[in-house]
Amino acid sequence: TVADSSQEVMHSYYQGFQLLQEQKFEPALKSFNQFLTENPRHVYADRAQFLIAKTAFESKEYSLAVVATNLLEARYPYSTQLPEALSKRVLAYWALHQTEQAKIALRKLMNRFPGSPFIEDASKKVEGLVDATGKNPAPPLITDAQ
Repeated sequence: TVADSSQEVMHSYYQGFQLLQEQKFEPALKSFNQFLTENPRHVYADRAQFLIAKTAFESKEYSLAVVATNLLEARYPYSTQLPEALSKRVLAYWALHQTEQAKIALRKLMNRFPGSPFIEDASKKVEGLVDATGKNPAPPLITDAQ
């Protein structure tokens, strides 16, 4: 793990973060990807991968959000960003109308990170969403912790 926090090394990360705050999603994704390409073992690499997932989710690129969360989990299995990333995966699958995958992702979140505040957040949001017609409430994903 590299911990170089010089302005030169961190430029694309900070630039991506600023662009994300400005909701300039495409250039933010490019900046975070550039940071990861140049610094795959940096101490902020897991955060950059998480921010790719977050940016994709916020820009409604749900398939990309799922891929980005999968990469975060595979490359950085001990990242502190994982609970939130897994909750984004649940919501991304739900938005893609992949209900079974959303259920699996929610169970995974619940099993790996019991007590995480992101469990309740993901569960509530999923239960409150509507189906593709926009008329009928979506069924609850899980009624217990199994």
